[in-house]
Amino acid sequence: MNRLPHLLLSLILSAQNSLPLAGVGGAAAGGGSNATFVNSAQCVANATASCTASSLSIPSGDLIVAGESDDAGGATTFSDSNSDSFSCATRITEATNSNSAQLCVTKAGATVTSVTCTQTFSTGHTNCMVLWYTPGSLSGIKDQEASSDQQNIQNWSTGSTPTLTGSNDLVAVIWADLNLGRTTTHTDSTTERLPCTGTGTNTSCAISDKNASRTAPVAGPGANRAGAACQAVEVLAVK
Repeated sequence: MNRLPHLLLSLILSAQNSLPLAGVGGAAAGGGSNATFVNSAQCVANATASCTASSLSIPSGDLIVAGESDDAGGATTFSDSNSDSFSCATRITEATNSNSAQLCVTKAGATVTSVTCTQTFSTGHTNCMVLWYTPGSLSGIKDQEASSDQQNIQNWSTGSTPTLTGSNDLVAVIWADLNLGRTTTHTDSTTERLPCTGTGTNTSCAISDKNASRTAPVAGPGANRAGAACQAVEVLAVK
């Protein structure tokens, strides 16, 4: 009996079983798996220092991206119902109108039911914005950041971060314009997730995101649909 065909078949099956599976778990080009957007919420404060987005149900382990836009220009602290520690990009303030923007990130250590933004001043209007994501393979810490005060510019940019150290970062972008009723569009693969809304809103702003599966600098570009404007913009890469 000729056993050669059976031997060849056994060798082929053995080789196939030893190969790694491709694309399991939403693997990104740089290795690991990307974060996935789940939902968002926000609150608006008028002449009140603290603003809390409440009645949330963010599962333990999810990434929380918190952003804040205001017309007072003071510092902001971020906290949640689980006392998780937020890692933040440096606050950017637009010089002409003193409107500010900032992005932070944390990973929920337990179910989170509220996120609070607390302003230095209690005289302005504040939008406290919260987005959460299933983390994929991300640890939920700040990788790199960049920000820019864009004066009288329509096609704005956050500027480029230093080279990313994560292989598949979640890249969040915040855009803020003191004038109401304005919108922006992104000139790359960035997707807008949460625009400023609600009674008492006094700025136009939005938080957007994209995935960056490469170890290179990254920026957040966009265009103000109203034309040239003064705006504060920032990008935060999370690994």
